Amino acid sequence: MSKTNSEFLATLEAIKKEYVSNSLPTQIADIKIQCDAISSDHAASNLDEHLTKLYAGAHKLTGSSGTFGFAEISAVSREICDLIEDHQTDLTPFTPENIDRVVTLTDQLQKLAERTAKQMNDKNADAIEGDNAWDGAISLTHKGTVVVLCDPSSDTLSYANKFVDQEYNVVHIEHVKALYSTVLDNRADVVVIDLKLEGDHVSECSELLKLNSLTEHEVSVVFVASQTDMVARLAAVRAGGNAFVAVPFEDNELMDTIDRLFDNGKYAPYRILIVDNDKEFIEWASAAIRDAGMICEVVTDPIKTLDALASFVPETIIMDISIPDCTGQELANVILQQETFVGTPIMFLSEERRREGRIDVVRHGSYNYMAKPVDIEELITTIRGQAARFRSLRSRMVKDGLTGLNNSTMTRRLLEQQIDNARRTNLPLSFIMIDIDNFKHVNDTYGHAVGDKVLRVISRLLKLRFRSNDVVGRMGGEEFGVVVAGTTGITTTKICDQIRADFAEIQFESMGKSFSCKFSAGVAEFPCCNSSADIMEKADKALYDAKRAGRNNVVLSTHSQPKT
Repeated sequence: MSKTNSEFLATLEAIKKEYVSNSLPTQIADIKIQCDAISSDHAASNLDEHLTKLYAGAHKLTGSSGTFGFAEISAVSREICDLIEDHQTDLTPFTPENIDRVVTLTDQLQKLAERTAKQMNDKNADAIEGDNAWDGAISLTHKGTVVVLCDPSSDTLSYANKFVDQEYNVVHIEHVKALYSTVLDNRADVVVIDLKLEGDHVSECSELLKLNSLTEHEVSVVFVASQTDMVARLAAVRAGGNAFVAVPFEDNELMDTIDRLFDNGKYAPYRILIVDNDKEFIEWASAAIRDAGMICEVVTDPIKTLDALASFVPETIIMDISIPDCTGQELANVILQQETFVGTPIMFLSEERRREGRIDVVRHGSYNYMAKPVDIEELITTIRGQAARFRSLRSRMVKDGLTGLNNSTMTRRLLEQQIDNARRTNLPLSFIMIDIDNFKHVNDTYGHAVGDKVLRVISRLLKLRFRSNDVVGRMGGEEFGVVVAGTTGITTTKICDQIRADFAEIQFESMGKSFSCKFSAGVAEFPCCNSSADIMEKADKALYDAKRAGRNNVVLSTHSQPKT
């Protein structure tokens, strides 16, 4: 380990220790105060006020503890948030059972904090040094499990062990008979299979088709094949394939495919909006939707629909065709006239059973129709499928084609959202502008194909080293932007500087020659910069200062540096 890297890890470890010693117990103490208040005999008149304060404290703790890698604390505090959100969304009483649950969760938080502090002290006492000294913002945790079904000598397995294993837990099997048990035991989300054809169908096709019916969660299948004609592609689809990657493939092609399948619903539950005033149906449908692992928001007054759309951003809308003050079709037309929501799937519900009525609904631009009374399994299956297709399509629209990162427009939009969230939660936020140094020389010397490879490599490095809830985007050309939530400019600068050093050590090969690339970066911080335009301008100015100072360095904006 280099001296620079050792000092960097020691700095981050000190920041983490400070959080565990001071900020973490303070935040939990604030939560305990509100918990005691709502469980006291005098809480009834001020219950909503205490719940609002409790939610704010738990929400802050969820973000801060997650930032420092304390997943258990983050999960417990998130459950408190969920209980309060359910109460506020469904307008149902906060029951004694809810209060008891909050008390239990608060006790868990205190015990987890005490255990974490003890572990930290023990760790410091043992003077542990090395890569495990920091498991915070740049820790590398597996996103999930990928099962690879292929021969041991397969290039697919070699690729998986070299690249996929950096971000996912890779489990290799040789025989399809072991597929079901392996997927179930490891709760795998993606299966990668070397395509083997028997005539015009996939070998062991029947075993593959059983996969999703035998597991309790959705599993995506990627076929890797050297045969790429229509026969092979049809066979892959008929065997349940969700994606097809042709051999030979680019370094990032299979990884990008796996990432896309994970991103299409594995981490963020689908968001479903119900617009209806039928109380019984709302209670029944929202409970079923949440039980299926999706998030549900309810609007009973159609006039408030646009507000709900802006704050919730649904991926599917369930709407009764007959609602007060306007028809469902009129409301759907209003929704679809909003540029942000063009293409959002709408499921109409109605007593209408005539074929003409259903055709009229579809003709006017809705996406699906279901007659009441609704079969709940059919409803859940349909809206999940609609949401998945919509998310996949929207993902392709907002992603950069070469790198798979958010495009510039989406990065700017997400930056605005993250700043709004930071303003509400009173947490810091940082924005990084990164530019590869002398990139034109790479293109001129080695060709644009090699230049594209450099862009894909740095994109993969940025995705790997920042957290899943951070926003990484390609702003254009060789320039990238990163939104780092809940993190100060000083800490973000140190993290980015370590990534800069790591990138400089990567060796690229072309025409028998080896070369490396470097980048410069500028960092700005909210709330020192109070808008997305301001923070981007200050980060860009800091990037210019980094270039002017000789390149290959990271500069924190003077507007983000503490006053001396």
